[in-house]
Amino acid sequence: MATLTIHATNVTGLGACQVVVSFLEAIESLDTRYDHIDCHVPDSGPVAEYVPKTDKLRMLPLRRRGPKALNRVMECLLPSLFFNIGEHLIVLGDVPLRTSRQQLVLVHQPHLQSPRVNRWVSQSAIFRVMRALTTFNASYANYVIVQTSAMASGLRDSYSDWANRDCIKVIGQPPPPWFTLSHSDSSFQQDSRGLRLFYPAAEYPHKNHKIFEGLLPLDLTGLIDRLALTLPSKRLSSEPKWLSCVGRLNHAECLSEYKKADALIFPSVMESYGLPLVEAMVMGIPIIAADLPYARVLCADEGIYFNPESPESLVDACEELKTRLKQGWRPDWSSSLENMPKTWQTVVQGFLNEFE
Repeated sequence: MATLTIHATNVTGLGACQVVVSFLEAIESLDTRYDHIDCHVPDSGPVAEYVPKTDKLRMLPLRRRGPKALNRVMECLLPSLFFNIGEHLIVLGDVPLRTSRQQLVLVHQPHLQSPRVNRWVSQSAIFRVMRALTTFNASYANYVIVQTSAMASGLRDSYSDWANRDCIKVIGQPPPPWFTLSHSDSSFQQDSRGLRLFYPAAEYPHKNHKIFEGLLPLDLTGLIDRLALTLPSKRLSSEPKWLSCVGRLNHAECLSEYKKADALIFPSVMESYGLPLVEAMVMGIPIIAADLPYARVLCADEGIYFNPESPESLVDACEELKTRLKQGWRPDWSSSLENMPKTWQTVVQGFLNEFE
């Protein structure tokens, strides 16, 4: 009886949780070689709340004792003390485990790149430890999956073991299953209002919400009608009429914001993928993004780019978008979407094929 072990005990971020939930929904719908699938998860949060739809999937919450950071290090170095690992192991939490089992690791944490490779990575203690553990355990990962060629390049330059073995493979990610694949209903009126922009992102430093602080003193009358941020109300130092901090959105509310938006705005300085970029493409709306490799890889020539350290550059990009829209321009995302997986079943099957 073949058993697949999925390790996701450290997945707590909103985006990463959505990845794991989508992965579990897809693998349950596939006819695989595994009689049992054991998924080790945190003891709370969106992943822990997932309810299996079949008997073959078991959710196994890990209740840590003592400091979480120390437990996490021990999990990576001595995983047999915490888990029974099956024939194959899929790690959905970035850092390889020190085990002789065949192991595939999904790396969606951009801070695992070395600071000498990417100047935006965090120098906090937690990410320093994660990078050290990854270096120490790199040889135990038989396969490494990333979501863009930009992330693959960053990891190859960061970890010589992975570069020498050429074990990194790119598998993109479609929107989550709840994301309705319908185009935006917004229609930009040339002179009646300014732009309506949307930025769905949690409040992490690398999401670069601070750039909007630089916009607050500016007179944006006629340029920006509404900028919706998924931050708690009154989170920024002041909120002019055009700024709307809408808080965390459910699925229906998120779709509603996309449909009202003239464009997605995306100033993040660190991404392994940038799922909202793909969501905006599926909705058929323009994208104003930080001029960084992850965005260039996904958006190519159809994106409108700005310097993520300059509010003035962001204003210029908004002016460019407004001018284009007045001229009747709409982005054509067909080339960018063409090679992306259409379903999560395709993504998961790509993972499992590596074990063959």
